[in-house]
Amino acid sequence: MVYMPKNLYFAFNRGCGINTSEGTLKKLVHLKVKHVSSMGPLIQALHQFFAQSMKEHGKNNYGLSFPEIDDKSTGSLVGVVSPDSVEGLLSFAPLIKLMSSAKVSFEGLHDVSDASHIRYVAFIRDRKLERGAPPQAMARMLSSTSATKEMRAKATMSRYFEQTLPQINMVSHSSKRNFTLNISRQEATPEQAEQARMNVSTFNSYGLSSYSNPVFIPVLEVK
Repeated sequence: MVYMPKNLYFAFNRGCGINTSEGTLKKLVHLKVKHVSSMGPLIQALHQFFAQSMKEHGKNNYGLSFPEIDDKSTGSLVGVVSPDSVEGLLSFAPLIKLMSSAKVSFEGLHDVSDASHIRYVAFIRDRKLERGAPPQAMARMLSSTSATKEMRAKATMSRYFEQTLPQINMVSHSSKRNFTLNISRQEATPEQAEQARMNVSTFNSYGLSSYSNPVFIPVLEVK
């Protein structure tokens, strides 16, 4: 049996504004990994929940933020934002299991509409850079019949090493292959931030957006 951590149990009992009506992104959950090696399992658990949401509702309204991100690391803190109730997320068995094992801690639940020091940022999965990772580039080269396959593999790997972004090491739940999520970020202009406050956003199954469709979400500044 998996038990709910005490601080999370008290958050549910106090209510903490967990249930909300449909609208713009209002709820922000903060989760923290104890060690960088736990970031992959945390994102994998969240990915499972987001994929389940997409299967059931045809969309994913949950987005990820990384308040401590810099040029080299995503940091240890992850934010999850949503306009809907977050009760389902916080009672999701794979996430509870990580928290019960002390690999991940629940750091708080915030109402974005009541919070100050909010900025809007798009967190983007760089798929092109991901394809340049040596395992992926070599696998495509070996399966290709193109006469220029070796040249293309070298070019994509060169870009991978020259334009490094903060990475999260992952293991595919379906294929069991190792891969990295490369996280880029884009700060919102005042106009984009205002639009983000008004719109209901959707994300991919990792809670991220793309360069062609950046989705700006609220990030609570960490002190």
